[in-house]
Amino acid sequence: MKFPLVISSDGKVKLMNEGKIIDAEGLVDLTYWSNKPNIEQVELHGSADILHYRDGKLIDSRHLDNLIVNVGIALLAGLTDGSATAYINAMALGTGTTAAASTDTALETEVIRVATTNALVTTTVTNDTAQFTGSFSFTASYAITEEGLFNSTTASSGTMLSHMVFAAVNVVSGDSIQYIHKIQF
Repeated sequence: MKFPLVISSDGKVKLMNEGKIIDAEGLVDLTYWSNKPNIEQVELHGSADILHYRDGKLIDSRHLDNLIVNVGIALLAGLTDGSATAYINAMALGTGTTAAASTDTALETEVIRVATTNALVTTTVTNDTAQFTGSFSFTASYAITEEGLFNSTTASSGTMLSHMVFAAVNVVSGDSIQYIHKIQF
């Protein structure tokens, strides 16, 4: 899912809603219409590759799109203006099955969280994509159905950037999942 953001010449991040620029207070910003040359539109797109291994062999792989949640958009805006300092450093998996919603702030049923390895990679222009890689090892059986990115490695805490719910990846003890999550700007 793509979310249009506008960065104005004064560096403030604003949301675009039905062709109108909405400021932090939810008011239409009329300066947009008289100052268009000083604004660029940024769209976010999240996707992930899930690689499921058993006995060292790849048994399932999937490529899925995800949802950037409202608190995640606010986190990115805060990182841009310096009011937020905790960057995305963790990924969690869970067994919840309720569809992801823009108002989500946590996984429905988190079962495991790991620190991520982060990098900037090139999709369209140099370093336009943040890549988060999480490696999970399982000691029990689960039907993994959801994933989220967070700015805390502590289970069930921190601010969520994105959430995705998908058909079950059935893991058993000894299985591993490598999850490569990308957010393209």
